[in-house]
Amino acid sequence: MRRAHAALLLAGFLMAASSALAAAPPPAAAPAKPAPEPLRPPWVSPLPPAVRAAAERDDPRTLLNALKTLGSDPDGRGAFLAGYAHLRANRPGEAVPRLREALRKAPDLKSHALHFLALAAEKLKDDETAKQALQELLKTDPGNPHAPQAHETLARIALRQANPAEAARWVRGLLRLYPNHDRTDAFLQLLAEALEQGAQYGDAALAWRRLWLDHPESPLAEKALARAGALAPMARPPVPPLQASDHYLRARRLQQLHRHREALAAYRELDRGFPGSPYRLLLRHHSAIALFYLRRTPEARAALEESLLQWPAGSPNRAEARYHLLRNHLRADDKPAFEEEAKTLLKESAGTAWAARALNLLARVHEDDGDHAEATRYYAQLLREHPSSPLAPKALWQVAWIRLRDREDAPALEGFQDLARRYPGHPLVPSALYWSGVAAERLGERDRAARFYRGGAQAYRHQYYGQLAAEALARLGREGLMEAAWPLPAPEAGFQAWTSPPRQPLEAGALGHWRAAELLASMGLGHLAGEEFERLGSSPFFRYRAALAFSRRGLHDRATAILHGQFGSAIRAGGADLPAEFWKAVFPLRAKLGQPAGADPLLVNAIIKAESSFDPNAFSPAGAMGLMQLMPGTGRSLARRAKVRLDSEAQLFDPELNVRLGSFHLAGLVKEFGGALIPAIASYNAGRTAVKRWWERRGDEPLAAFVERIPYEETRNYVKRVLAYYAEYRRIYGAPARPPRPPGAPS
Repeated sequence: MRRAHAALLLAGFLMAASSALAAAPPPAAAPAKPAPEPLRPPWVSPLPPAVRAAAERDDPRTLLNALKTLGSDPDGRGAFLAGYAHLRANRPGEAVPRLREALRKAPDLKSHALHFLALAAEKLKDDETAKQALQELLKTDPGNPHAPQAHETLARIALRQANPAEAARWVRGLLRLYPNHDRTDAFLQLLAEALEQGAQYGDAALAWRRLWLDHPESPLAEKALARAGALAPMARPPVPPLQASDHYLRARRLQQLHRHREALAAYRELDRGFPGSPYRLLLRHHSAIALFYLRRTPEARAALEESLLQWPAGSPNRAEARYHLLRNHLRADDKPAFEEEAKTLLKESAGTAWAARALNLLARVHEDDGDHAEATRYYAQLLREHPSSPLAPKALWQVAWIRLRDREDAPALEGFQDLARRYPGHPLVPSALYWSGVAAERLGERDRAARFYRGGAQAYRHQYYGQLAAEALARLGREGLMEAAWPLPAPEAGFQAWTSPPRQPLEAGALGHWRAAELLASMGLGHLAGEEFERLGSSPFFRYRAALAFSRRGLHDRATAILHGQFGSAIRAGGADLPAEFWKAVFPLRAKLGQPAGADPLLVNAIIKAESSFDPNAFSPAGAMGLMQLMPGTGRSLARRAKVRLDSEAQLFDPELNVRLGSFHLAGLVKEFGGALIPAIASYNAGRTAVKRWWERRGDEPLAAFVERIPYEETRNYVKRVLAYYAEYRRIYGAPARPPRPPGAPS
């Protein structure tokens, strides 16, 4: 009874307590923490424009004269610039005291001042001063941009001071910290020389061998093999000889680097040196593929047919050999043999990536021959049997394109829209939107066409299909369609955020790098400022500042790489808030306006951007060189015709010479095609012979259709890129919106 009474009392208490809690007001929410304020950039006073301009031009004499007007130098920038200018003018004795002064006055520039002080001391043969400066540099700022060069120079100093063990220690640290540096082959050479000087013949032979194996493309490779062979007998214990596996892996690396001629020689050397090796079948297989890529068509056919006999049906190597054989037949214009090999591959290797490639190639060949029914059948088979293949979206697009060419506009429109729905982020979506508009126009659905054009022009206004869509929209507006006449809205790209410093705290030491970057930028030393900004992380603010710094210094390859990587969506769609400096950094002028001779400089710059992305040292798998990617043979021929002296192929990496010859070549192509730009651009990529044939057969087509039907995919995409870049150059630098058409050119 007592227990029941107690339970009732407890229940009543709990009910009262819960009522009281329900009636009580909720606890006040904790006040929200205010968002952190943006970081404040270090303030740096501007230098006289003449000083900065001379530094940006890398003109040391003018810079030294401009510095005389600077007056006082409390922050050490004048001393730093004077030391830098004296060094660039090859006056190291005058550079040293100014750089020491900069070390006292400008602590934020310490790493750079120590670097240049070491360079000046080396020129004066003062190894001890150079060594002390570089050791201090690595001690105080081990991650600075000059660190790899510091390690290398310290190793060379140690060798000069007859201390090979210390030299080897510096180089081993360098290889450990920077294993993917673009000078790794030179670092390995230095390590081998240090070990050889220290009588460590076995380790030296292995270092030389590592250079030969890991960097077969290096000009040092042959020397490395010879030195390794000479040192191996002197080693204790003896160095084991190179094995067949070493030769095979080296040859494969050469082939993966698209150095097919060197790879073929390496495979043949392996076959001679190790006739019974377990790699004999593989090396013959890879040799056959190398012959194909070297365009040695008859030899490639015999080698590929032999390779087929080595592998069982259905094996990956047999499929690879047969695929290259069918392409070789196509290159030889042997269509029956091509068809037979392709159909055999489909039977033997059904469901593989090689089968998907063969189906795509069969479809393209039949499409180019005008057999649209057979092409559609192969594309449909590809979509059915390989729905996850990277080729599936392209097959879907091609079927829609065939429908459009055959005036089956409703199925074409549905096909393009199906592509956009299935693959919303695919690179083919811009073209699908544009051609959807064309199909809708043909169906008489002009309002719907305008919506497709507007969508393409809005999202991709600075790319090829966005530009075509904007032209089509403007035309519909001129024809009286009200919806098309509405101006395209220009939303903001978020530029304000890029120019606002980040809110999150910087890592320890980063504020000093920021101050160094701002100081260097204020002095016109953009190559150094850009590297300091890059050290500060992935914030849009620092990335944009790095790109501008590189651009102002003329390092357009580094600037455009940052801009396309970080701000690609803004480049595609644009924005009302994007200033001229942004667009001029994305589309810089390497070939200057007003230069005599050659082709239109704006077109030349568009070609440079498409060919090399402004990298003066660009080297293609095919062997094309420099800014305008000239083949050595083409370069020699152009030099003779332009009456320019060319002593060696390496001169084609000289930016001025490369642009001069490339511009001369482009001007000749434009003239050859009567001023028509599209076949001239296509010829720059594919050669004039094939393009002449296309132009003679289909030059009366609408130009957009002609471009879409260029048989070579690489050339087709190349022409679209160059035309888009050329339109942007004309927009940015004040040329008319559209170039005048040559007489008789199709509309």
